Amino acid sequence: MREIIEEESFKRCVAELRLSYKRLDEAMEAVGFALCRHPEIFPVVLGTHISRLRLSACLDVPESDVWFTYDGQYVRLLHIEVLPE
Repeated sequence: MREIIEEESFKRCVAELRLSYKRLDEAMEAVGFALCRHPEIFPVVLGTHISRLRLSACLDVPESDVWFTYDGQYVRLLHIEVLPE
């Protein structure tokens, strides 16, 4: 399993979103569970090393994209973006 590292940009986004979505931490636990095991199953942005996990609307959290990179040891969470409805 890979270690999850939350970059400062990701932490800032989560802190902002937490004000509106009370169950965000639960959704992020599920994201971390998936990414630490199999980050390679998520699409990579063409021409980059950045991948995207699309989080379906769940709990009170709307559909969102989680942007990340990974290697054999770490998954680095870069950004989370709520998608327009």
